[in-house]
Amino acid sequence: MLIRCGVTTNCGVEKFAAQEAHVFLQGKDVNISQGFVMFTCPETKIEDILSMRTIERAYVEIGFVGADAAGQFKDKALDECCSTISDCVTEDSWEQGVLVWREATKCELKSPDFRVSCKRMGGKSKHMKSPDIGKNVGIAIRKHFGWNVNLNDYEAEVYIRVTDEFVFVGLTLTPERLTDRKDQLIEGLRGSVAFAMAMLAGILPQATPDREEGDQKKASSFSNGGLVVLDPMCGKGALLLEAHRCGGGNAIFLGSDTSNAQLRSAVHNVVTTHTSSHIQLMKSDATNLPLFDNFVDVIICDLPFGKKFGSIHNNKTLYPKLMAEFCRVLKKPPSHPTNTSSPSSISPSIRSSTTVPSSTTTTCLYGRAALLTSKKMVQLLESACKRGGLKVESQHKLKLGNLDTCILVVAPLDSNSVPVARENSSMGKRHNDRHQQDNASARTTNPTKIHKTTTPQQDV
Repeated sequence: MLIRCGVTTNCGVEKFAAQEAHVFLQGKDVNISQGFVMFTCPETKIEDILSMRTIERAYVEIGFVGADAAGQFKDKALDECCSTISDCVTEDSWEQGVLVWREATKCELKSPDFRVSCKRMGGKSKHMKSPDIGKNVGIAIRKHFGWNVNLNDYEAEVYIRVTDEFVFVGLTLTPERLTDRKDQLIEGLRGSVAFAMAMLAGILPQATPDREEGDQKKASSFSNGGLVVLDPMCGKGALLLEAHRCGGGNAIFLGSDTSNAQLRSAVHNVVTTHTSSHIQLMKSDATNLPLFDNFVDVIICDLPFGKKFGSIHNNKTLYPKLMAEFCRVLKKPPSHPTNTSSPSSISPSIRSSTTVPSSTTTTCLYGRAALLTSKKMVQLLESACKRGGLKVESQHKLKLGNLDTCILVVAPLDSNSVPVARENSSMGKRHNDRHQQDNASARTTNPTKIHKTTTPQQDV
């Protein structure tokens, strides 16, 4: 049986949620709007919906009002609009939605208490207030289906999303935000944004076999074997943890920071998530990394915005140093690049339409970085990339709370175009003179012998 679902996410992360729904849930008829994604998937994918990494909450649809009816709300009174919303919840859609809700929440109460929450956006319904919509629809649901309203101590939640294009009515499958990682002891960067950065950097998970093909628990398979992933300003390690979840397998994850306190937090998170065999941490300056030239496949980094950490004035000198160092350690593309697809690209159809294309598997043939910064720092970062030998491949705007931010996907220029100053880097020269070996032998070195993850009892 097919079910229609909706998920909320950060503004700017919608296309990644659509990609995840298509790849892992066999999602069809994907519709993207601001902060919300709707799709159809098999009922057997309920557990997978609750495991999505790029969403906040998930809902199963019990009613839907299309563009024609929603577009007329502007000329109708509140009672008439609420009646239209209530009438879209039919006996069949309610029963099917409740079955899915029971399976997801494991609730066995015959008539659980519920409340109604509503989010209204757009100009055509501005004469309606969200509490009034919720009150009227709640009364109608209680009258027709016999559930009792309880605003404080409730088992179920009916969610209404009113826009100029549609009205979605659903039962909440995830009472808690999925972006709050329960296995992560100390919170860092929001999980959905961190996972999206990993996808942009090219750490893309492959689709897995259908559950119907066997009773074995579904295991993830990735094409990231042997990748070296670096977060040179790892903080509490949130980016590395999400990158590991996105493309674990045989990839090597390295994190560095100059702060002992941040590294201690990262160590605790690595230990509690049982990823110490894959994630290695070290204390190091991001502008002077103890790594070989052309050693790293992927860099993911939450750069200082100049607000909570650093300052706008310091970023003017910090960003160019960082980009020069990132260019040094990243793998360079060949002088005559082959015709390959970019692993950081998101299909254009996901950006602009409601149809998600089939997933493709790509391989990182040269280094790539996904860098998060504030909107005000984008121009400075672009200039720093150009000076440091990096090219900006794409930009992706998103919201972090009330802050406008942007993810820049960058890659090194080919080896013939890298600035001469980079070839004479003090750190790179010291490592290359000291070891006199090619990058292939460096990549095969056991990472646990290079940078051993410290335990929580040790002072990092």
